[in-house]
Amino acid sequence: MNEILHLLSREVQAELRQKHVLWGLLLYTLSTIFVCYLSFEVIEDQAVWNGLLWIIILFASFNAIGRSFDRERTGYNLYLYTLANPKSVILSKIIFNALVLMFLSGLALLLYLLFLGTAAIADARMMQFVGGLLLGSIGLSSALTMISGIAAKSGNNMGMMALLGFPIIIPTMLILMSYTANALAGKPIDENAQNLVLMFVIDGAVISLSYILFPYLWRD
Repeated sequence: MNEILHLLSREVQAELRQKHVLWGLLLYTLSTIFVCYLSFEVIEDQAVWNGLLWIIILFASFNAIGRSFDRERTGYNLYLYTLANPKSVILSKIIFNALVLMFLSGLALLLYLLFLGTAAIADARMMQFVGGLLLGSIGLSSALTMISGIAAKSGNNMGMMALLGFPIIIPTMLILMSYTANALAGKPIDENAQNLVLMFVIDGAVISLSYILFPYLWRD
């Protein structure tokens, strides 16, 4: 745990030294939502409201997590290899990326409500909806972090991210959109329990596989 916390601290420090990257992500989120506002002004249809929000979060997650292993190139990769356990490395990156994605998802939701209005969420159960955003952030970050590690080894990070990422996260996105659509419709939690259980199972499975398989990738 101490090693994971130390590596997590290193990720935060490295991110703060590259503030332009974070500002770029914030600008991307703001500009995308503003374009949606110019196109629709107000979205009353819940399906459209929910779908557009997840599209924004999905592409923001690719932009945010696609560079996870950029700092581990060249000699630093070997240096870190001699110091840290690869399981600690992947867990620290998953935690960091999940926190970043949670922040971006929360910001996207606030800007979304500010620009596009609250008509679509009049009957929504917002605690369920926010819970879906948090679980979705964990699921997307864990899957895309591992894919980013694989893509970094190929030398074509973003190209491989797109090639490998979309087929893998489609089941996650289908479950997340179904869960949040039910939450927007105001359905009680017991009618959404199946989607909730599936999200927990998928998140746990992806994190477990990353924990088991990443040391073999790291060794190469």
